[in-house]
Amino acid sequence: KDPFIIAAPMDGVIDQLYLAPGSMAEKGALLASLNDTEYRNEYKLAGEEKALASAKLRQASLSSFIDENAKRDLAVASAEETLAGARQDYAADRLARTQVRAPKAGLVIYENARDWKDWNGRPVVMGEKILQIADPARINIRIEAPLSDPSILQAGARLKLSLDADPLRAFDGSLQRAASFASPQDGGHMAYEAFGVLQQTDNPPPRIGGRGVVKIYGAKAPLGYWLARRPIVAVRQMTGL
Repeated sequence: KDPFIIAAPMDGVIDQLYLAPGSMAEKGALLASLNDTEYRNEYKLAGEEKALASAKLRQASLSSFIDENAKRDLAVASAEETLAGARQDYAADRLARTQVRAPKAGLVIYENARDWKDWNGRPVVMGEKILQIADPARINIRIEAPLSDPSILQAGARLKLSLDADPLRAFDGSLQRAASFASPQDGGHMAYEAFGVLQQTDNPPPRIGGRGVVKIYGAKAPLGYWLARRPIVAVRQMTGL
């Protein structure tokens, strides 16, 4: 729920991603690095320009004591040193941005966990999403609801989650929102994408990435309605009535 998106801070090429999917990142941990050859050379050049400007300023300062005309060059030399310092600071900032660090602690999540190493050598543009940092205690439930009964997909509907890895334990929650139209899913089938949240309890939350079955509770209705509902729907689909 509400993961922090780590995006490319500038245009460049990914050198390496350092944390595998599912790893816990500490605040400030190195997540990725961009190729810094250009920015490292810029910083080195800016440092040499700053040193040269400082030397010119010292020379102008010494000359101003014995030469009145040199005093006019003193202000120019001082401005050149300030400009060179600003260029060096700018180059240092660009070089530092090639190191992408975690702004907060959390779980490392990639869009496709199997292809995370394929990022190495990949060009990226500024703002392109690389990974996410998630709080393991804050979890959303993503639901692929079947097409048979979209009427139960109402915000606030009660639900119960049973995970394949822990089928004997159920988690209570509620439905947050659901798509109005069905869409193709990864398995090639059509479904309504919906999202729910778990109730806050003292028990530890389920692991992010787990799969299972969700039971969504609709409004109460007579038993006869539910028994006759599907046959009636099937007859109407076949006859068009």
